[in-house]
Amino acid sequence: MEVPDARRLKDLESESARLKGLVAEQFLAIEGMKEIIKKKMIPAARRHAVDVLIRRGLSQREA
Repeated sequence: MEVPDARRLKDLESESARLKGLVAEQFLAIEGMKEIIKKKMIPAARRHAVDVLIRRGLSQREA
């Protein structure tokens, strides 16, 4: 393997790790929203659930 190939491989591995992180974030968002939808919550409980999702790293809009 030559130097340009090694650099390209490193770049691809870095991009792969970044994309895996994005997929994991979206998975958490979807699972959190499914939990909220499954339960018939009073507004205060729903606000609390949204706060938990925000603490997990979701934006308020996504939560």
